[in-house]
Amino acid sequence: MPQLKNYTGSVYGGLGHLLKAYCEANELAIPEQLEQIQNLERFDYVVWRDLLEVIYKLDPKPGLGLEIAKYVQPKHLGIIAYLALSCDNLGEALIRYHDFHRLIYDGSPLVVELQGRYGSIRWEAT
Repeated sequence: MPQLKNYTGSVYGGLGHLLKAYCEANELAIPEQLEQIQNLERFDYVVWRDLLEVIYKLDPKPGLGLEIAKYVQPKHLGIIAYLALSCDNLGEALIRYHDFHRLIYDGSPLVVELQGRYGSIRWEAT
């Protein structure tokens, strides 16, 4: 896994539930640190990043993030998921996401870019 910058901030606790669901579905050992955050409303971004690295070591595959994303349910993203589900299309959902993204990750600023037929969503490095 590539070395990531040392971002700050916190992430929504439901993302910890998502990682646990992925581990359980793929019969991976549940990391102790993942068990410890299961009842937290929010947890530090560095813990999130570390957990992703641990899971990658347990299940080293290209596109691991996309594999984990297959297990996302609205409960993993909290109110922002329900806001998106109330939208009529992806464009409207992206606008809502941009407005409320700090409910998921409250660190670096969110950047949404559209270039022709392609779009990207990322957090600005600070």
